[in-house]
Amino acid sequence: MKDALFSLLLILITGISLKAYGQAEDFEGRSRNSGGTEYLFGPNTSWGGWGGPFVEIGSTDNQFSVFTGGGGGVLFNRSLFIGGFGQDLSNDIEYELPVGERVNTDARLNLDMGMGGMWVGYSFPARKAVHLTAMTKFGWGDATLYYVRNNRNDNSDVYAQDDFFMIAPQGGLEANLAPWFRISLEGGYRFISGANLPVVETLDGAYGTMTLRFGWFQ
Repeated sequence: MKDALFSLLLILITGISLKAYGQAEDFEGRSRNSGGTEYLFGPNTSWGGWGGPFVEIGSTDNQFSVFTGGGGGVLFNRSLFIGGFGQDLSNDIEYELPVGERVNTDARLNLDMGMGGMWVGYSFPARKAVHLTAMTKFGWGDATLYYVRNNRNDNSDVYAQDDFFMIAPQGGLEANLAPWFRISLEGGYRFISGANLPVVETLDGAYGTMTLRFGWFQ
């Protein structure tokens, strides 16, 4: 997870540096070429960058879950961003041991999850004070079941662990609160493939998310 967050920092520095070096014309404004054609990546492309925290509240394996994390990206023409994210499960999701393993023990199991990867999205029309957003997170992570003994989580005692691939499309509304600040409220669904943990039926789940975005959006 530290590597993912470090990558995010590099992305943000790159985006802000490009913005500081020279801003091209706005995508929704006049084109510099004689034909007036607009290009997503061209001489009329504007650049920006943002970063910030987010919280996701929903369900994981049909249980209440809260994920917290952060992300950011390079912003093209005020609307399209390409970046990355990292997030971790913040609350306890507990399970009973399989029946055959409960003899002479009062231990339970606690789920821990972390994931990170790419984050791409689009805002339309981004100039409006409140506008629509559509985006997708995709990447890799790991899920671990730890023993819980005497109501205390023992993170040094792993019961089972597995890696997975995830993809999470989401969409909603974003508000431009200031030239340097946006906030979005969205809903999404997290699809997870590859994890095979005892007692865990599925890591998929729906969620609602709030993201605070700080940066250069002009």
